[in-house]
Amino acid sequence: MHEKAELLTKLIADFPTLDHVFNPLSDHDIEHDVDEQAPKIRRAQFQSYLNSRINNAQIVIVGESMTYQDAKFTGIPMHDEPLLLGRKLSAPFDYRSILDVQPTPTSNPKLGFSHSRYGDYAATVLYNFLYKHNINPLHVMTWDAFPFHTHNAGDRLSNRPARQYEVEAVHNIHREFFGLFSGCKMITLSNTAHAVLNELGIDNEFIAHPVAGCAKAFTESLAKYLLPEVQPA
Repeated sequence: MHEKAELLTKLIADFPTLDHVFNPLSDHDIEHDVDEQAPKIRRAQFQSYLNSRINNAQIVIVGESMTYQDAKFTGIPMHDEPLLLGRKLSAPFDYRSILDVQPTPTSNPKLGFSHSRYGDYAATVLYNFLYKHNINPLHVMTWDAFPFHTHNAGDRLSNRPARQYEVEAVHNIHREFFGLFSGCKMITLSNTAHAVLNELGIDNEFIAHPVAGCAKAFTESLAKYLLPEVQPA
């Protein structure tokens, strides 16, 4: 295990509590988690994901904030439970292609979030592309401008945009994270993510998020950096 992966995971898990913000690596959602071990499971999954991509990733994809469809229950941005469990029918990766630990669903089974019919759209577009072109998932790292789940008051199964003061509060986490992936090409999927990297002085390509109806532009950008025949000169 890479020491810096462990330290960054701890830094994220220890982030101070904010209103209407859920930290998958330390918070327990009594109503929607399977049990009180859920944060520990998500923390192990994120650390495994991070550790396996240090020295392997070629690109980093940066969204805005976590959602209840993806990282709230996996701990990993742009990764839903069916994907980790090998149940995504359009991209049936073995979990060992993504993590070096056995993934475990942390959502309450009554929600049905681990079923094959459920999924995060961005995760589906990303992994469909990787599967179609036989690309090693370890070459792609996903991240968020605000690496926590932002939700509406009283509704933990909702999503909202990250607020400016929230994003500003995680600059120390960003410095540690991007220091681990300084040799990677950066793709940003929101104005917020684009602004964060610009402020840090990190070159990045800004494209619209797949959810915004821009899946084609998203996969074309991936192709440019991951497929040898279309690599930029």
